[in-house]
Amino acid sequence: MKNRLPLLASIVQAVMFGLNYLTVRICLEHVDTFRYLAFRYISGFLVMTLLVVFGFQKVNYRGKDLRLLVLCVIINPCLSQIFETTSVLFAPVSQIALFNSLVTPMVMVLSVVVNRENPSGRQWFYGAVSVAGIICTQFVDGMMVGATVAGILLCLGAVLTISTQRILLRRLSGRFSAFEIIYLTTGAGAVFFPIVAVGQHAQAGTLGRFFEGMGDLPFILSGLYSGVVCCVIAFLLMTYATANLPIAVSTASNSIFTLTALLSGVFILHEHMRPIDIVGAVLIIGGMLGMSFAYNPSNLAENRFPGSEPPKPPEDPKNGDPS
Repeated sequence: MKNRLPLLASIVQAVMFGLNYLTVRICLEHVDTFRYLAFRYISGFLVMTLLVVFGFQKVNYRGKDLRLLVLCVIINPCLSQIFETTSVLFAPVSQIALFNSLVTPMVMVLSVVVNRENPSGRQWFYGAVSVAGIICTQFVDGMMVGATVAGILLCLGAVLTISTQRILLRRLSGRFSAFEIIYLTTGAGAVFFPIVAVGQHAQAGTLGRFFEGMGDLPFILSGLYSGVVCCVIAFLLMTYATANLPIAVSTASNSIFTLTALLSGVFILHEHMRPIDIVGAVLIIGGMLGMSFAYNPSNLAENRFPGSEPPKPPEDPKNGDPS
């Protein structure tokens, strides 16, 4: 069971993120994009700060190189969350879920270029199966149903930034704990998005209505799910899984994310789905599950990214060999 914990973490976070699109849609019915993001990251950061204050978690950035972590902060949340959240306004949730399946093959390609990792031939094959599913849903029988050009571009921006973030997280895992990474990125969002939201309303002359809609119970519950469950718990699980699984396997959990978001869009939001979308979804999910079956948890040393092991502390001369 211990050897399976990274895989379990990957599955749980995928379900959490899959349901997040539903809560985003609910939130955006009450407030605009930046006020929602401000609420999400402030609530998440407050919860994480309480964990630090009461000693449940520790953070230490002193003496560490923060440049790569700052780059990760710019990419996520400052860019990726704008793309991902705004896309909900221009495309159906079910179609966004299918489109975001491109994260898996994109991360595999970036892992080869940036991290010098080499997925097996079987993993490349199953990645190609997932891409074939995307082609079915996007280029057969017309474009995405209900999506606009802006929606497609926003989805592409989300795929690129999320994929890049996964690669950076893999490299950062050797220098920082999962909590330290998420604490700083969440804190950055808690500063960045409120400033943008206030500036946006100040420019429009609507500061007096800034909190309008934020007291509605559906917004509060959905915002807390997005801010606490997704922004804190799911991101911690994702960071842990990304550091401890082969890159093809950690990204293959997108199959569960895709299925969860897809079903929530079709059965809860009553979005339309074509027969070709069903074929594409089967190919996408089948390809990702195929990559998961290649995972061998018996050798954790081989499963971990080579650069993710924290440096070993120097040996104490007093405890060394006296000879």
